[in-house]
Amino acid sequence: SMLARRQCSIHTRVSCQMTFMPVGQESAGLAIVQAMNHQFHLQRAVNDGQQVLQLIQVTADYDRPPYFPGFTSETHRRVIAETKWELADIVLQAEMDKEHFVIRYGEDESALQEMCVVDGGIINPEKVGCMSGTIVGMFASGNGVDSENRALFDWFEMKEIQSLLS
Repeated sequence: SMLARRQCSIHTRVSCQMTFMPVGQESAGLAIVQAMNHQFHLQRAVNDGQQVLQLIQVTADYDRPPYFPGFTSETHRRVIAETKWELADIVLQAEMDKEHFVIRYGEDESALQEMCVVDGGIINPEKVGCMSGTIVGMFASGNGVDSENRALFDWFEMKEIQSLLS
């Protein structure tokens, strides 16, 4: 499941508060979606039996647009950053200043720590072609496995910010 909205400014901060304890291959969090299989997922997940927070980069290789006959693709997933996170409650934040993305997390909004800085251009290569712009939102997934677990989102905020870049 995903609930998202279009990014309306190139200087945007997106935050949410989530309660979630993943089991197995489940994940939930914030998704920044530029195009089909060109995304970042700031997600709670389980990795090697440990509760973690991850920034996942999803990209794809293909030789023609998805709406052309004969379309095939190969999806690539890469962990950009990962840290242990044992608590069910977490605040997630992505600050997007043009293509300079700062990813933060913490127990509450007043105590966020930086997880990483990433180039948003990675999910916006020239080959993706026509698009309606970036969408950002909350998601939860069993990643191919049915699940009764729930990710509870208390709030979601998207707001325009002042650019910190010169």
